[in-house]
Amino acid sequence: MELLDPFSNTAVEPVNTPTVTGFYDALHDAEQQAATLRTQNPAMSLPGHVYQIGRLYLTVGDGANAVRVLSESHADQAESGEQPPPIIPHSILTDSIRVSLGQAFQLVGQYAEARETLKTVLASTARDSRHYAVALLTLGLIERDHDAFDVASAHFSEAASRFEFEKMPYYAINTLLAHADALLRQKKWLDSEQLLQKADVLLTAGKIRWYRPQWWALRARAALHQTDYRNTLMLGGKGLGAMDDQADLCALPALYRAIAAALEIGRRRQASEAL
Repeated sequence: MELLDPFSNTAVEPVNTPTVTGFYDALHDAEQQAATLRTQNPAMSLPGHVYQIGRLYLTVGDGANAVRVLSESHADQAESGEQPPPIIPHSILTDSIRVSLGQAFQLVGQYAEARETLKTVLASTARDSRHYAVALLTLGLIERDHDAFDVASAHFSEAASRFEFEKMPYYAINTLLAHADALLRQKKWLDSEQLLQKADVLLTAGKIRWYRPQWWALRARAALHQTDYRNTLMLGGKGLGAMDDQADLCALPALYRAIAAALEIGRRRQASEAL
């Protein structure tokens, strides 16, 4: 599944439809498997298995546990490497752990650590590799959150091109949505709308529901920024309606914030009209 391991040469498309329940089930199974292996051989180093657990924590938005587990995986990999047979080739696993750890640091706001880890990836991997593209995407998120929008846009554009070329729709959509968000923060409504339309094409073509609530949340925010509170409520409601077991729950706060802000705008307008 692409969301779990975007770096495998064979897993460029999801094996099955991602679900929140499925990810938590996979997380439970992976932790049980690692515990069993450690019981059988306490001296065994398991950076590959631990990496998969960290990816799952990252996917469900648990940044603190992702940092903890991926840091363990990184330390184990640097010290000894996984004993054969590895579940991921050693060189690929090393870069995969670094990229994922950088993503986890970004998720919890440890930006200095994220930058250091991701720049190591950029320096050690080929520019046309998937690791390089994911590192660029994550660095773009960091620069966006620090209002360095020109740098962020350059990172997002290069990463999106690579994901589209590699036929990695989930990461391509994620990058387009992040770029659209950066443009919204700059009040570049038309440019943001163009990227949202492009993301919509990929979402519809791939029947991908995971990112649809986030797409609606960005549309709602655009309407809110333009003080169109009625449209904000409609778009936010559609986002909530798209929220199910096959959708990323991390979009919920953005949807609720947009709806709450729109309701407040409506209340103030009604109060003003009543005077």
